[in-house]
Amino acid sequence: VTSIPPPGSAEERWHPDPSAWRVAQLNARRLRDLLVSLRPQLHEPLGDSTLQAISQFVGLLDDLDDAHTIVARLRPLGETNPFTTSVEVEFERAGRALSSALHSPTHREMLASLETASSRSPYATALDGSALDQSATAASLLLEANAAAWLRLEETVDATATVPAGSKAADAAVSVALDATAAARAIAELSAPVLGTGATQAAERLGHLESELTARRDAVMFQHWIEHFVVDRGASLDSATAFRAGELHMAARLDPARADDWHPVWDRARKRRPSRW
Repeated sequence: VTSIPPPGSAEERWHPDPSAWRVAQLNARRLRDLLVSLRPQLHEPLGDSTLQAISQFVGLLDDLDDAHTIVARLRPLGETNPFTTSVEVEFERAGRALSSALHSPTHREMLASLETASSRSPYATALDGSALDQSATAASLLLEANAAAWLRLEETVDATATVPAGSKAADAAVSVALDATAAARAIAELSAPVLGTGATQAAERLGHLESELTARRDAVMFQHWIEHFVVDRGASLDSATAFRAGELHMAARLDPARADDWHPVWDRARKRRPSRW
């Protein structure tokens, strides 16, 4: 993300390198999820302000990714110039917001806090080398963290069955399940060198579930963006663009990612839950 110019830069437009900020997004999400999972076991638990700063950073990266995803979904759908132009404006705004965050004192304080916490963690020396494989303490703590993450995941998946299918409540519930899936996968991946093949297999299967749910959330996000576009333009929207918006909205609702049943993937993942490692 160092390709992002600082606030007040003379550059009129920012042309980001997707490979850079997408790697940053992936690792920032993973970091956030791991810190939440491991927070109870840290000798010096991270303060709420640090976790909030990380979550805000992740949110800024997510805004950037959402805009990029919308453009990618618009591209194969034919004439979408008014929509693409609008997304480009959002994309640049998100980039500038991220730039401001990266060059802020809050961001530097967050990094310093993370460095301090990691050096005093009960995992610190073990995670730096082969000692991790021999650490019964680390294994016990990691098993506890995995069990907690998995319990939350099971609860969020169960919650998706309590809301009407196809409703906004169902979309929100699946989004929460996706976040819980990503968190469970992150802690399983981290634990694999200590806890063995059970954790590795769990991480792989949770990765498949995460991919399924991510595609679904992207389709929902695209639909909601079109709805926001129409509301935002209001009476100034010409009839041709309004009609095209309706077509795009229908395409989003009929996206196969929304209709695909992800529960078989979940059922396969459940066979590798921590209690069986």
